[in-house]
Amino acid sequence: MKSMTRPIPMLIWGLILFCIVGICLALGRASGANVELGPSVQFSEEELRGAVHCVKRDFRVRFTGGELLQLRYDEALSDQAVDDYLARTEDGDADAAEGNIIALFADFKTGERTSGGLNPNAVYRGFGYMLARSDADGKWEIIETGW
Repeated sequence: MKSMTRPIPMLIWGLILFCIVGICLALGRASGANVELGPSVQFSEEELRGAVHCVKRDFRVRFTGGELLQLRYDEALSDQAVDDYLARTEDGDADAAEGNIIALFADFKTGERTSGGLNPNAVYRGFGYMLARSDADGKWEIIETGW
């Protein structure tokens, strides 16, 4: 009689494993991305890595089946993007934003299924991510993408 009860738990574990694998395959891939962090006078390497981690986490969830190819920080490009962002929004003045807004740039390939006006199986280069934090000890949050 004991052998008849074993297939049910094994079936349940098999179903759970199947669901976990399915979820993992549906996520965007970001772990193999080439990360280029240029020199910075504004941010420490730890602060830059925090911003990178935030973007990678977002990419995995938002770009189903996509692959993040490269993520880079260039201080001059970031500063220009932040200035442009502050000029077109009312999110505060440049003095208040100093050191608490950053721009990163991504190259990625979309998956078979995509949303947000992006084409499936296409490569996008220089896709902008604007991130902000409340203060120097705060966590980065994405406030704008795609420019």
